[in-house]
Order: sequence, then structure tokens, then C-alpha cells
Amino acid sequence: MKAPSPARAVAVRVLERVASDQAFADLALDVELTRRVLSDRDVALATELVYGTLRWQRYLDWVLAPHARRKLDALDARPLAALRMTAYQLVFLDRVPAFAAVNDAVSLAHGRKTTGAPEFVNAVLRSFARRGTREREPAPPADPVDALAVRCSFPTWLAARWIGRYGHDEAEALMRAMNERPPVTLRANTLKRDRDALADRLRIEEQIGSRPTSYAPEGLVAEHGGRPDAWRAFIEGHFAVQDEA
Repeated sequence: MKAPSPARAVAVRVLERVASDQAFADLALDVELTRRVLSDRDVALATELVYGTLRWQRYLDWVLAPHARRKLDALDARPLAALRMTAYQLVFLDRVPAFAAVNDAVSLAHGRKTTGAPEFVNAVLRSFARRGTREREPAPPADPVDALAVRCSFPTWLAARWIGRYGHDEAEALMRAMNERPPVTLRANTLKRDRDALADRLRIEEQIGSRPTSYAPEGLVAEHGGRPDAWRAFIEGHFAVQDEA
């Protein structure tokens, strides 16, 4: 079997550590990325898989459960991480071929205690991949608050609090906005160069496009993440990673 992509291998390892060791995702991801030499593209994918899977974990467990003959929480952390990560790709990432994602999940799914984990992961994901987007969602919970919470991948208690405070529609909009993929926003160090010059440098040196921020006059939004701390312009102090807010 072909070796899994390094991005998926890193993501599964980080998700496994978060689940089994209660590791902080950002620190665990940084450790794994420093252990390997990955392209910017693979760094960006690994980062997306880790944070996307964690943001949507409750929703992913909900849509995966009907395809599994055993409870998902009975699995070891590693095969469960492979399941969730791959479901995230199939649901939320358009440009990821399903067969490649599933094959990598099977390769990465060996658990320490769960016997037959790769076969189980393969069966669940192939069943899941055959379903269309709408068909993947099972019947929602009877409680409307619980139904909204699981669809937005938030704890029910928090959904209930926000519905009580803001109303159903605003609470839903808030939860969905908080689970959107955050942009990589850079603040140019204008003591060294303005943001237009920084944008040109990133395009030439790192092959990374960018666009000006909407409000901050010194800000740029990078087209993809990678590892900004590894870019020469960052090392030389020409920008900081900082939200526009």
C-alpha cells in the first residue's frame, strides 16, 4: 500500500495526541511540523485538517455514527482520529479525492487495542463516501436546541445559552461564523516596508498571493497558511501574524 500523505500523517498524530494526552492542538502541531520537512502545501493541509476536524468534531461524529456497527468512542484514539479527519475532508474540502483520503485513513488507522481497526475504518468511510451531502445527515435529535447544536458542532448548553440571549437565528449565525476557516492575516512592519512591498516579496519569495485587509491599512490576508514563521520576511521582522480585529 502506498505511504499516506505526510500532511494526513501529521494531522492524525496531532489529533491522536489531543484525544489521548489532552495535548494543546497548536503545540502538538508545532512539534510534529518541526520533526518533518513538509512543503508549504502540506503544512497548510495538515493545519487545515487538524483545526477543521476539531471545530466540527461533534458534527462529524453525528454523521459518521449511522455507518458504524460499533460506538465510535469505543475506538482507540488513532483510528478515531483517522475517521474524523477523513470525514472532514469528504464533507468540507472540495478538492480532495475521496479515494485518496480513504486509502490514507486506512493506512493510518492501526490502533493499539482496537482489533481490525483498519478494516472498520475502511468500511465506515466507504459507506460514508457513497452518500450525497444531504443523505449523510441522519435524523436530527428531537430537541430543537440539541439539533441545532449538533449541526453547528457546539455543546448543547452553549447553544441553549446563546439562543436564550440572541434568539435562534442569530445564535445559529454566530455558531456557524465561529466555525468558519479563519484567514491568515499579516501586519506589515511599516518601519521596514509597506504592505504593497511585503505582498510583492511574499509573491516572489514564497509564491504566496495576498490581498489587502478591509480595514487595517498595514494588513494583508495570505491566500494560504503554510508556516508564516518559516518565511524569510517573517524571520527578518517584516511582518507579524495578527488578526485584523
